[in-house]
Amino acid sequence: MYEPHELATLFPRADAADTERMKKDIIRYGCRVPIVLYEGKILDGLTRYEICTRYQRKPFFRPFIGTREEAIAHVTSLNLCRRHLSQAQKAAVALSLQKVLEQSGASRKEARAEAACEAQVSQGSIRRMEHITEADEEVGQKVLNGRLSLKSAERKINPPSDSAMAREAIMSAIARLQRARHYDIPAAVLFRVEQAIIHANKALGSKWPDSD
Repeated sequence: MYEPHELATLFPRADAADTERMKKDIIRYGCRVPIVLYEGKILDGLTRYEICTRYQRKPFFRPFIGTREEAIAHVTSLNLCRRHLSQAQKAAVALSLQKVLEQSGASRKEARAEAACEAQVSQGSIRRMEHITEADEEVGQKVLNGRLSLKSAERKINPPSDSAMAREAIMSAIARLQRARHYDIPAAVLFRVEQAIIHANKALGSKWPDSD
């Protein structure tokens, strides 16, 4: 039995649809894509290995020959190219990659810059993800698995005040009103909506002085 390499755990597992597709292919044709081993552990192909083990199909192994830095580049390139990860997921991957690079001897600044480049995200996104993970690891895991965006995760660890939520609702209403002007909507209706937004904004300023 092979265990996953720590570098393989940087990335989210294959989703249900991809897993089902791989299962059907492996059951029918066998394991045709090699499972890559590095340092005696699975670097790439963990889902394929689990399917082979469960359905008694012979795995096809291939050793990875190279340095740790080359192994990092290999697994990062494979996963980022083959998967449709959101920007939030890429930020989560980049944060994990940064930590691995730091463990390999890179400075924090160097590691973050390289991780951002590899994952194709901004360093600011990595910092946001770091803040989320430090506040709540479970929320951070949900970002990695594609269940939360960075913004949604930040709202979970630092819920907005009532005034902030009201302000967001008003800004959303203003945006919708601006889009509505492009359609054949009676001017009287647009005027009433506009007046309602103005009154709501004024009420927000007087009722919630912390809105600024």
